[in-house]
Amino acid sequence: MKKLIVLVLFMLGLISCSNSIPEPETPEVVLNTDRILSLDGPYLSCAFEYDNQGRVVKYTSQDSNMDYFTEYKYDKDRIYVSYQQYRWSNGEYDTHSQYTFSREDTLFLVNGRVDSCAGARQDGNRFLFKYRYNERGEMIFFRNENVSKKHLRNPWYEEEVTYEWKDGNIIKVTFYSPNRYNTTNYNTYGYSSLTGNFAFIEPRSYLTEHVALIANGYFGVACRNLVESVEYSDGYSYPLRYAYELDEHKRLRTITETHPLGEGHVRYKEYNIKWVNMAKLP
Repeated sequence: MKKLIVLVLFMLGLISCSNSIPEPETPEVVLNTDRILSLDGPYLSCAFEYDNQGRVVKYTSQDSNMDYFTEYKYDKDRIYVSYQQYRWSNGEYDTHSQYTFSREDTLFLVNGRVDSCAGARQDGNRFLFKYRYNERGEMIFFRNENVSKKHLRNPWYEEEVTYEWKDGNIIKVTFYSPNRYNTTNYNTYGYSSLTGNFAFIEPRSYLTEHVALIANGYFGVACRNLVESVEYSDGYSYPLRYAYELDEHKRLRTITETHPLGEGHVRYKEYNIKWVNMAKLP
């Protein structure tokens, strides 16, 4: 009888152990998905406005000597993007700053994602970008299908870009310019344990005036984690490192970028972020 009791207790112990789930050493931190209101730093300041569906309708940004204004209008299967760029007069803000550039884009949506982007620059040159996604909704490729021979020295018109994904993150972006010296460059990315996405450091952030649409999924699924490091293939650039601080609502409060300059010199950039609660949008 004693042997039977011991056996039963032993089996119950095995069942208890098999059903227990070990606690992770570092609990996962999932970022809050409120909408960004503004970002301010030494080389970039920007602000956003949204409609009552949480879609960005206006995006303004400012760097050392330029102002950028982007507006978005939404249709059933299209997004119309109006983009204007102004240069500051004498390096100081002026309401009569010299006008420098404008563009009108039309983004065509298929299944809620951007399938193509068509438009024209003010000089009349037209372009058509095509985007491709895998079965998980991850963007893996885009290319300009209408390269103008008039602007072969401008890589914006001729780029082909491919994305390599792993575990829900873009780990490598390859830029190919077939008409500009047949050059290929790439960036590689490392990620932190913070789960969430921030478009300005996301590997697709160079989409410039379209960067505000990444958070809404118009360019496919977002990366799972925040970027922690970026390294470049050109052999001349030192890797960038990022550190993050969260507020009490698990939203990004500050981002610190570390950029080694060689010979022991390091440049730091700190960006402060403000958010708007989706429930408080009009």
